[in-house]
Amino acid sequence: MIPIHELLNRIRWDPEFGRGHFEIGYSARHDDVVQRVALQAVSFPEGDRHAFEVLDEAGQSRRIPFHRVRDVIKDGNVIWQRATPPRAPPGQGQRADIRPRTTPRHCRRDRVFRACWA
Repeated sequence: MIPIHELLNRIRWDPEFGRGHFEIGYSARHDDVVQRVALQAVSFPEGDRHAFEVLDEAGQSRRIPFHRVRDVIKDGNVIWQRATPPRAPPGQGQRADIRPRTTPRHCRRDRVFRACWA
């Protein structure tokens, strides 16, 4: 899959590909709600290669990092969508496929803990 920053650059700079109505869906910081904004309402700050800016309802500029972008829609069709990792059921805590951090094997073998964690 093409990285999101490369897709957005192609939309912005390739006149053939950039025709149409584009929307960016991004996740809100504290909710799982995907908010959508038209690409025309988005600005890309000079020198910041990791985020874009959008005006919120109050008229304040908000910086949205690219890792929060969930999908890109062109003329009603999803052309890019971020794969989401599986989530643990509520109350389960950590995902089952993540092992807890343990002491590295060579530290257990040599019993030289200070050198391993320094």
